Amino acid sequence: MDVSVRHVPSCQIETCLATITSVFCSAFRRVDRVNVENLIQAEVQQGHHYLVAIADGQIHGFVSWAMRYEPRHQIAELVHIGTNPYGPRGLGRPLIAAMEADIRDFFQDRSLSGIRMIYILTHADNPPAHNLYERCGYKHAATIPSFFRAGMDEYMFTKHFE
Repeated sequence: MDVSVRHVPSCQIETCLATITSVFCSAFRRVDRVNVENLIQAEVQQGHHYLVAIADGQIHGFVSWAMRYEPRHQIAELVHIGTNPYGPRGLGRPLIAAMEADIRDFFQDRSLSGIRMIYILTHADNPPAHNLYERCGYKHAATIPSFFRAGMDEYMFTKHFE
């Protein structure tokens, strides 16, 4: 299967919003499409970056990231990653690799020092995600109790680029 991953410029997010929303809803078992569309649009306005995985001419996955804190801190967060559960398998690694390249380009294009660290927050009860992140070189750095919801711990994974 031939997969390509491309950055979606913020000015073009509307052209693939419905498809990203559909993948998001499938991947995260969400039914509130309007809220998801509003979330994506708000994140893009806040400076989040979206990349999409295309196979067989269709979007089957996405990843979003955002620079965190000040540029001098050189930190980015993988905010969302999702794939169509009914689509092709094996999109996670290409999405993460493309995101890392996109982040490096972002820092380079702005004459910033480069990325120092990327972090990911994920539910503690999501071993498939943990395995993916570890295969991509991320390390479990912390467990944060009841971070997003009471009784639901989050794991923080980090990857350093020094």
